[in-house]
Amino acid sequence: MELQRDEGVALSELAVLFRAHFQSLELELALNKRGIPYQLRGGIRFFEQAHIKDILAYLKASRSVADELSWLRVLRLQSGIGEGNPRKIWERLSSFAGVREALSVTLAEFLAPKVQAGWEEVRALLLVLVAAGEQGPAEIIQATLKSSYAKYVLANFENAADRLEDLKQLASFAGHYQQAEDLLADVALSEGFKGESTVGYEEGPEEAMTLSTVHQAKGLEWKVVFIIGLSDGAFPHAKVFEKPIELEEERRLFYVAVTRAKDQLYLTFPTVNARGDILSRPSQFLREVPPALFDNWQVERDEPVIQIDQEGEGILDKYLRQRSGR
Repeated sequence: MELQRDEGVALSELAVLFRAHFQSLELELALNKRGIPYQLRGGIRFFEQAHIKDILAYLKASRSVADELSWLRVLRLQSGIGEGNPRKIWERLSSFAGVREALSVTLAEFLAPKVQAGWEEVRALLLVLVAAGEQGPAEIIQATLKSSYAKYVLANFENAADRLEDLKQLASFAGHYQQAEDLLADVALSEGFKGESTVGYEEGPEEAMTLSTVHQAKGLEWKVVFIIGLSDGAFPHAKVFEKPIELEEERRLFYVAVTRAKDQLYLTFPTVNARGDILSRPSQFLREVPPALFDNWQVERDEPVIQIDQEGEGILDKYLRQRSGR
């Protein structure tokens, strides 16, 4: 993308498309670190979503009793504690030096029985998370997903399955970090960067590049488009392989994605999964397109990039229209 900027392509003429929202996770962090302004079309930035904030609150609370906002969020998620008690509980615990010491307190002497029962559930979970934290942040997130929080997501969000998938991908991404503090430092950078900054550039916020799911990109075009995550199991999604009708719908969605580019189209796929331990296979949609249309590139971290130039895109457009029946 920096190469495109060097070639004179304005950020507003560049878009990155993906099949599912969680695929923007690493990209958003990378853009934030580089101070590149972006706008996420039709959605909330990954780390600003409620379920992501919840899971990060558990992570932070398990690391520091001094993190008031995270403790209050965690306590308010617990049934039985109510609205007025979270601050009362945190104020009683905040005087302790560490999380383990704070969690040794039962608080039975000043909490009503129902509230006390809720606190005991939170205390038990946080003790598990503190222990998991000795292995790394990924283990903390995975332990939270195995707790009652998963039931909370199912009960409180309409798109619960998608949100749980987000959290699984966050856990996978967290595997890159040995220390929770390093992950939280990168997340803090993301939370402080709202995509409106023009750090390092002279343009205004209107020059921000676009990140979008393919669904939200329908009817729009940009000079340069990158489509990321084109591996089997991601695009098309693994759940459609045994369902011909749904697979055709995924193929039509792929058609929508590749026809958003006016001049340059880049199709990318990873060779391994987020944790680097499972080989990834290029999407069957890529394998269906004649190889003569591709310029194959190999970039940093061994991530193959398939580029389709303007002439090739015209042939691909005809080919995909035939495949999608349009």
